[in-house]
Amino acid sequence: MTPAHPNPELLALLEKIPGARGIPVEQWTPLAGDGSDRLIWRAGKHGDSVIVVHNQNPPQNALGITENDSFLYIRRHLENCGVPVPRLLGAGEGGRWMILEYLGDTLLQDEVRLRGGNRTALRELYAVVLDYLPRIQVAGGQGFDHSKVHNVPYTAGFAREWESGYFLREFVQGHQGLRVFDPGLDRELDMMAEEAAPSVEPYFLYRDFQSRNIMWQDGKPRFIDFQGGRTGPLAYDLASIVLDPYVNLSEALREELVELYLERLSGWISMEFRSFRRRFPLVAAHRIMQSLGAYGYLARVKGRMHFLQYIPAALSILGRISQSPELRAFGRFRALVDRLQETNPSETTPCSF
Repeated sequence: MTPAHPNPELLALLEKIPGARGIPVEQWTPLAGDGSDRLIWRAGKHGDSVIVVHNQNPPQNALGITENDSFLYIRRHLENCGVPVPRLLGAGEGGRWMILEYLGDTLLQDEVRLRGGNRTALRELYAVVLDYLPRIQVAGGQGFDHSKVHNVPYTAGFAREWESGYFLREFVQGHQGLRVFDPGLDRELDMMAEEAAPSVEPYFLYRDFQSRNIMWQDGKPRFIDFQGGRTGPLAYDLASIVLDPYVNLSEALREELVELYLERLSGWISMEFRSFRRRFPLVAAHRIMQSLGAYGYLARVKGRMHFLQYIPAALSILGRISQSPELRAFGRFRALVDRLQETNPSETTPCSF
């Protein structure tokens, strides 16, 4: 949990960072970092504020590239691609301290809730977001340098370990307490990962492209929390936004948004959309498995119990995906999802018609 105020030693260090001088030391408001261990504050008054982030012990890869390095590189890279990310006002200690533009307090999730069940208004809202997604993916993939980030590309091996494997460890076993030792299920999950990510793809993958990582400012989206970015399949970020358990859109609206995305994407690249649609349920299943694994881990290990409220919606989404014709061959996986739904019978009502 972010303390109400940095300690004096940290404030003294912060004063040495270009861009930090003049931040009022009295007016600091701690902000929740969702699933992150970063400490985040809004410093200053409304209308004259900045965001201060402290990430003292970030994850890093074997080469010493940290999550902070990733954030700084990806922020600059996306900004150069014309993506509206927060401006960097200062950074120190290799990015352990960052001062960023304040983007307000309104999330895309908040805007969705304001529109209630008005499907036309929701479609218009998401159309603005989907205008940017192909740019993020296609332009963001061009010139993306993996040596500057701590994330590996999205491959079948990554999907098996950190999507379906994470789901089994942290949600099925860790949260639900189910002991699953089934070589047949393991083989199915291996095959699902291979079909979801048969090759390394040249597109930028945001990885957590959902309504709590998109700010809404002056009628436009601003994109945050992209430090997990890497290259990967186009379908993944689309699944993140249209199958988002945080808002649980209706099936009819989801289908409209997929069509709208493909229309936008066609202005950037030529592709065979039937093959995209055949693969979409497999990629989407991995995205929702990752979400469930994260909810289980964050509640059980980090004590962030508010994530539990999103489990029914995520399981319902995974249940519908598992019934897709493209997943018909994976009977053990479908049986596991059915079992999980039986032990979590309540479902969040979709927010739109």
